[in-house]
Amino acid sequence: MTREVLRTTPKQERGEFTVDAIRQAAVDVYNERGRDRFTMQAVANTAHVSIGTVYRYFKDRVALLDAIHPDREDVKL
Repeated sequence: MTREVLRTTPKQERGEFTVDAIRQAAVDVYNERGRDRFTMQAVANTAHVSIGTVYRYFKDRVALLDAIHPDREDVKL
């Protein structure tokens, strides 16, 4: 099951850096808190970006989880 995870594709190197930072922060938050306490705000705080920046690249929490765990089965969050 492959879904489009990025809302906006970065066009510059700094945008790619930001997306990578968000993805790494998402992994860290997921590993620390688990799926049930995984929030976009926690990811933004960990990545040191605004919540708007996270939503600029990722539509929602499911899209962000798809980016870090594309083969997961628990699509109902």
